[in-house]
Amino acid sequence: MEQSNFSFCKNCHTPNSRPWLTFDDRGICTACIFHQNKAPKINWAAREEEFKIICKEIKSKKNNYDCVVPFSGGKDSASIAYKLKFKYGLNPLLVTFAPIIQNEIGMRNRAELNKMGFTNILVTPNDKISRNLSKRFLIERGNPKIHWNAGIAAAPIKIASEKKIDLIFYAEDPMLVYGGRITKTDSSRHITVSRINETWIGDDVMNWLYVNIT
Repeated sequence: MEQSNFSFCKNCHTPNSRPWLTFDDRGICTACIFHQNKAPKINWAAREEEFKIICKEIKSKKNNYDCVVPFSGGKDSASIAYKLKFKYGLNPLLVTFAPIIQNEIGMRNRAELNKMGFTNILVTPNDKISRNLSKRFLIERGNPKIHWNAGIAAAPIKIASEKKIDLIFYAEDPMLVYGGRITKTDSSRHITVSRINETWIGDDVMNWLYVNIT
């Protein structure tokens, strides 16, 4: 009988089926190692004071919005948006790149935040092109969502650039926390366009262009 390679972290019990997660020789996962190495060194009270100074600096005098939050309707982005608005007094613009298949809970959560006074821009790509790319990437790479990953990375930056909003607040980076293709020494504090290509897209989008894309 073939033995299963399915296992759990001995500390947090996260399974090794979690993408990008690896284990050391003790059976401890990369997420736990990241937390153990980083958390004890952080003075969270001092970091919050630093953050409050940043909030004062970006509080807009000439723009309706102080920052952009990439917003899926999930727990991470909803929590970030809520705290920025009601705890730190900022006015975030929420930007959502439409899922390939809409999720009822996600749609409801986005609607609930709209009721609280948030503005949410929903970027909806050309459905025909999206279907073609989904089929292509499923056949070529076994992943029909590669172009969607590019969209969720690019849409907030595009909207922020168009509206001249200088700051984007991201949730935790799973590539950094759980393990992945992080190669930049400043990855724990900064997100760059090259890092988006490296960790979220994994490809140059120019490679996607072909005659039948439309």
